[in-house]
Amino acid sequence: MANIDIKVLGMTNQHEAYVISSNRSFKISEFLIIEDKKQGDIFAQLVQVNTYNKYLPMKPEEGAIDDETLKNMASMGFNIEDDTVYLGKIRLLKEGNFAIETGSLCRTPSFEEVKEYFITVGKDKGLIMGTIRNTQEIYETTDIELKDILKTFEKDNILDQFEVPYIYNIRSMTQYPHVGIFGGSGSGKSFGIRVMLEEIMKQEIPTVVLDPHYEMDFSDVFPGMQKVDYSNKFEIFRVGENAGTSWRSEERRVGKECRS
Repeated sequence: MANIDIKVLGMTNQHEAYVISSNRSFKISEFLIIEDKKQGDIFAQLVQVNTYNKYLPMKPEEGAIDDETLKNMASMGFNIEDDTVYLGKIRLLKEGNFAIETGSLCRTPSFEEVKEYFITVGKDKGLIMGTIRNTQEIYETTDIELKDILKTFEKDNILDQFEVPYIYNIRSMTQYPHVGIFGGSGSGKSFGIRVMLEEIMKQEIPTVVLDPHYEMDFSDVFPGMQKVDYSNKFEIFRVGENAGTSWRSEERRVGKECRS
C-alpha cells in the first residue's frame, strides 16, 4: 500500500467530498489540490479529519464510516483488515461546475499554485499578522522574501516561522471597514490585537484605541520576539488625568439654549 497516497472516496458533489490515505495522516485546515480529470486541478481545504482501524469500530452516525464506505475503500485497494486508514472531509474554495470525480488523486499544492489565495498584498504594505495554520509543506516552496519574517508564540514557546505568513491588506478596509475578534478568556484576543497594533504602528497609520483594561502599553520590548522598539510610536492618555470631557460646562450650555 505504500504506493497509495491520497484519493477522493465515495459519493461527491460540487462542494465537498471525502479523501482517504493509508500512509499519510491529515491535518485540520490543511490545503490540497484535487487532480480532477474533467475539471482540472481544484483547490480544497480539509474541514474534518478521521482515522479508521478495524479494532476501533464505530457506529455510522459517529463518523464517515459505514458499510458502503468500507466497501468503497476496499474496492480502491485499501486493506482495511490490516491497515489504519486516514479519512478527511474536504470542501472546495470555489464551487465546481461538476461533482468532484471519485477516485481522483490529491496532493499538497506548491506555493505558486495557491499564492493568489494566500498573498493579496506585499509584506511592506500589509500587516504581518501571523501564519496560516497547517501550511508547513507549502512553506517549503514559499517565496524567499516571505520566509523568516516573523516568529510565533505558542504554548509559552517562541518558534521560528515554519508556515506561510498571513499578511492582512489593511487598505481593503476602505471597502470592508469592520473586524470582529471573538473568543473565550485566555484564547489570545488581546495578544492578536497587540500584534495588529504593532503592525499599524510600523505603517505609521494614525489610530485611536479605547483600552479599559490597560493592556495596550508598548513601553517594553517582548524578549526574543520583538525586533522593533515601539516605545516612541504611541502615547497613552488616561481619562480623568490628561483626557476627558467637562460635562458640567456642557450642561450649562444646554441649559442656556433651553431657556432661550
